[in-house]
Amino acid sequence: LVEEALQEHADVRECIDVLRELQPEDAEFDATVLRMMQLVESHVAAEEDELFPPLEERMPSTLERLAAGRPQLRDAVRD
Repeated sequence: LVEEALQEHADVRECIDVLRELQPEDAEFDATVLRMMQLVESHVAAEEDELFPPLEERMPSTLERLAAGRPQLRDAVRD
């Protein structure tokens, strides 16, 4: 799981590097944004489905605090 997460992070960083060199009107801009969004969504889903459940069993109060702040973080990223 850790190796997979590290690769996903590297893939997102690669997309960011590509986007820094592109303009919104460039042909590959939309495809790169879409790929990055898919990578992030997949990564988040994996964390929620695979990583968080075992942690929740071991440390529920910590995860509850993290989850409480998550909607605000999500809204800040979308703005």
